[in-house]
Amino acid sequence: MDKIEIKEYKSKYFDEEYSMIFINGSSLDLILDSNYPEENLYGLVPSATWLWDESEKSLSIERLMNDLEASTFVPMLVCPDDADFSCTVLIIEVEIKGQRVNWKRMGIDVGEFNKGVGVTVRWLEPNISFTFEKSKYDDFREKLILLSNEL
Repeated sequence: MDKIEIKEYKSKYFDEEYSMIFINGSSLDLILDSNYPEENLYGLVPSATWLWDESEKSLSIERLMNDLEASTFVPMLVCPDDADFSCTVLIIEVEIKGQRVNWKRMGIDVGEFNKGVGVTVRWLEPNISFTFEKSKYDDFREKLILLSNEL
C-alpha cells in the first residue's frame, strides 16, 4: 500500500513553508513534475487549503470527504496564483472499495470555468495510480480539513 500524509513543504516558488500532500515520502507536485514534466505541474498547492472562494473550497472538501463506494472526481491541487478553479486544477479520480482507497487516475480540468469542475478532464498519460489503506487515508483527509479550517 502507498503512504499518504500532510507535511510542511517549501517549493522554489514560495519563501514560506505550507502544508502539502506527500505520497511515499515525495510531494505530490514533484511526483507530477517527474512523470509529466511538459505539464508544468510543479508548484500546485492543495485546493482544500488554498481556495479563496468559499463555494469552491466547500465543493473541494465535499468531494474529498465523499465516502461512497464509487468514483469521485476530486479537485486535489490548484494553481496558487489565482487560488480558484479558473487556473490549473488537478483532478484525481478517487474510488473507495472496502478498506482501500484508490487514486485511479489523474488529470487536468479543461472544462469551462463555472461550468463544473471535474466535468471535462484531460487524463494524464501514462497513468499513475496509488492505493491507500482507508484508515490512513481518513487520517490524511481529517488533517487536511483541520488545516483548511485554520485558514
